[in-house]
Amino acid sequence: MAELKKISQLKLTCEIISASGIVLFVLGMLTTMANANVGGFITFVIGLAMASIPVFVFKPAAVKFKDKYVKQAINELGIDASFHATYGFTKEEVKNSRAIQLQTRFTSEDLVSGVIDDRAFRFSDIHIEQRRSSGKSSHYVTTFKGRLFEIASDKTAKLPVYIFPNNRKYLPLFSSEKKIELESIKFNQAFDVYSSDEHTAFYVITPRLMEKIHELNSKYEKLSISYIGNKLYVAVDTRIDYFQIALFKPIEEHFIEEFKKDILEVRNIIKTLS
Repeated sequence: MAELKKISQLKLTCEIISASGIVLFVLGMLTTMANANVGGFITFVIGLAMASIPVFVFKPAAVKFKDKYVKQAINELGIDASFHATYGFTKEEVKNSRAIQLQTRFTSEDLVSGVIDDRAFRFSDIHIEQRRSSGKSSHYVTTFKGRLFEIASDKTAKLPVYIFPNNRKYLPLFSSEKKIELESIKFNQAFDVYSSDEHTAFYVITPRLMEKIHELNSKYEKLSISYIGNKLYVAVDTRIDYFQIALFKPIEEHFIEEFKKDILEVRNIIKTLS
């Protein structure tokens, strides 16, 4: 594939320049600190430029490449869907889904939307980080890295119903939702269910659905689900960057097939939960 070779060559060139820049940056900084001379400062500045500029050069090329081949994968699958590499769900949409707890930093990209098996859907990558402080220093810790799926449901929940892993409640402190115990002990041991209406919870979460959620949870482990109106939200915390093409990360030759598997995952979720 000519374009794969082209993007790989650009990636390698940018990586070499960036790595060289990091070396010069460190040497320049050490020299400046030791001798406070102009040469060290110039080396520092050149190194900083060499380390950062390739990132800005490679990213637009990677987005263009990804956009083309994810769309190609969608077309080859014969799915009625569109792909947008540079944006995903809004912060407000994620907040309203209650399937993921927002923290200090939020990013979302690689939005896929369309129809599979007569069900409208959207999904995108989500990355959330929490700022933590320790004395005078602070750092960011990833609290969620995975995907959020929004799927049209065949049921309409009169009031929202939330299904969280045990002891992982993503609701406001003074929310009206209360914890509801279902008939399945096995399910209650794995999940906490919240709703302000018990009848809606029992209507939405049938014994068959409980088994299906267990089946899905065995694959993803960290699974949160929200039923809001006629929308079903499924958040999976996989700690994986999907559709990712970045510096210092390998581009696999079979990446188009991997893209197809990722896109078809929404079909698996629809079949499992419907």
